Amino acid sequence: MPRILRHKTYHFRNLKDKEYFFDAPEVILVGKNGQGKTNILESIYMLCLANSFRSRKFEDICRMGMHDMSVKGYFYSDIDISVFFENKKKTVYVNDKILKDRRDLLHNVQCVAFVHEDIQYINGSPLLRRRYLDQCLSIINPLYIDVLRSYKKVLYNRNIILKSQDTILLDVLDMQLVEYGMQIVQERLGFLERFSSRIGEIFSHVSGMKSLLKITYKTSWKNSEKEKILSYVKTVRDKELLMRMTLTGPHRDDIDVFFSGKNFTSVASTGQIRLLSLIFKIIQAQISNETYSYQPILLFDDVLLELDEIYQNRFLSFIPPYDQVFFTFLKEKQFQRFYTKQTKYYTVHAGDIYEGSR
Repeated sequence: MPRILRHKTYHFRNLKDKEYFFDAPEVILVGKNGQGKTNILESIYMLCLANSFRSRKFEDICRMGMHDMSVKGYFYSDIDISVFFENKKKTVYVNDKILKDRRDLLHNVQCVAFVHEDIQYINGSPLLRRRYLDQCLSIINPLYIDVLRSYKKVLYNRNIILKSQDTILLDVLDMQLVEYGMQIVQERLGFLERFSSRIGEIFSHVSGMKSLLKITYKTSWKNSEKEKILSYVKTVRDKELLMRMTLTGPHRDDIDVFFSGKNFTSVASTGQIRLLSLIFKIIQAQISNETYSYQPILLFDDVLLELDEIYQNRFLSFIPPYDQVFFTFLKEKQFQRFYTKQTKYYTVHAGDIYEGSR
């Protein structure tokens, strides 16, 4: 059971340097904007995945004026996890031993965060949709992380060569790019087959509309044969040398979402776009639940308030079993119907946490 019992922060955004106790399967955090509710969820997420759902720069997470920070968590499963950022370097410890590879955290605890920015999975850049696919595939198969890293390394080196205009090594890098890239595309396509049926069913049930959703993978490689892909890569080389970057491969791919044959974002309301983005994360939580022997920690950062009560109830019925769930709300009355006998309620004010109202 990877439920977090208590955690301690140091120089973590505006949070007080103290230990907090969350000895409950359901935790509700209430407070005005800017008081630290999201920061608490972010610190828990960092314990589970050693990164942030808000910033890719750890310098941004340090309290203003500080250059280091840390968070330490104690879990019911006799696991202690610590994340330190000091001297511009991140170090992760599990049970006081340095973690050599961040992917090994997957064997200890899983966490899925539902945040406002998730809506960009639907109406944002292709980069975010690719990132979502890669997150889900990393849960299913941690070895996918190795393939993705290898591809990114080849891509980095290839772009350096293109910028230098020295084409001697391009043939070798083309082979590697296609080899790793094909594995990534195949894994993504396989995942989308499972994903498409789930998302249609859930969207239909929650929205009350007949499911006419269609998800397609938009790839820059129109062929599945290695030799033909290599041939295609060579045809765009002159353009790549001119642009000084790699213009083809899974790092340029995207997901298209259609509703009744039209682009979803062009015909859907803001509420429907928000709903679909939440369903993306529900599926990620379901996959986590099906893949590991333990259940995930779920973090909901105000996102339910953007759905009406009917949508909320239908949506919540699809949340998979969890070991622990955190909700944030702005006002006390907003969470009353989510309160159960196993729920603990905290007020967040000026970076500090108080049990009950304040």
